[in-house]
Amino acid sequence: MRATSSRWIAGVLGGLLALAGCGETTTVGGPGGGDGDGDGNGDGDGDGDGDGGGTDMGETISESTTLSGDIHLAGNTTIAPDVDVVIEAGSSVSAAAGAKLIVQGTLLIDGTADATVSMMPDDVAAPWGGVVAESGGSVTMRYVTGTAVQTLLACKSGAVTCELDRLDLTDVGAVIQAASTATLKASRVQGMSNGAINVSAGGTLTVSDSDFSESSHDLVTASGGNLIVEYTNIGGTIDTYEHCNLHVGYADSLTITRSNIVTGAYGIMIGDVADASITYNNWEGNDEDVSPVGEPTNADFTHNWWGGHDPPTLGGNYDFTSEESVRVEDAGPRI
Repeated sequence: MRATSSRWIAGVLGGLLALAGCGETTTVGGPGGGDGDGDGNGDGDGDGDGDGGGTDMGETISESTTLSGDIHLAGNTTIAPDVDVVIEAGSSVSAAAGAKLIVQGTLLIDGTADATVSMMPDDVAAPWGGVVAESGGSVTMRYVTGTAVQTLLACKSGAVTCELDRLDLTDVGAVIQAASTATLKASRVQGMSNGAINVSAGGTLTVSDSDFSESSHDLVTASGGNLIVEYTNIGGTIDTYEHCNLHVGYADSLTITRSNIVTGAYGIMIGDVADASITYNNWEGNDEDVSPVGEPTNADFTHNWWGGHDPPTLGGNYDFTSEESVRVEDAGPRI
């Protein structure tokens, strides 16, 4: 039940811009309340008294617009090609269970350090779907906070831009699923489902200056594509659970550097990767630091600190020489 009056936006949002930020809720996509004459006076909960109006599920935003204040995603909504949508700093986005914002054009969520953008489900027990960057689409999210989302950003093959910057999330399903070029930086995520940060075939994911901990299974994973991790903390404390801090079943390329990989059941499980560069990292408190799950070749594990113990011994496909005698000081987030 949404007690506040709602404004329902269908295909054309331009004429409704003046309503945003005026103490009311801008509602995007999905069904409204009641089955009446559409004058916008209903309560938007589907049980209206005949004057709730509303739009059908699957509406399309077909004109560029800027939104601010309280914004409600009532159902799956598509930003059409060549359409730019901006959500301004300080806004609060709430979303119905499973609702997705599908981007064929451009979406900018433009939070700031002093005015973040909150993205939450209507009910934390019923996560919303998240944002989908389709082929040709561009998504940038800055200074976003939230919880209970199925996949914050699904970056599909052919997406033009997928940028996540300064997220602060707790208890989510997935953060980024990258099948195109994507970046995740300066972010903190605690509590996530298996493989919440993933790159797959055709994707390139760069992760930097971030902090990830606590998972139902694995934190950062690759099932194809290119994975670069730098200046990042992966793993929590002895009181959090992480099965694999990193699980790389297959990748076209793999670079992990200047990062702290700690307290997992496994620091990394590594499979079929050629010429991986995994250097200048701190490995500490893992039950097992490196575990093969395939046949990596020419895996460079030089210049790592192994928590005060000897490096692993895994055969000629691995180079564990030149280990650091003390902790790598400039590993972990720079921001």
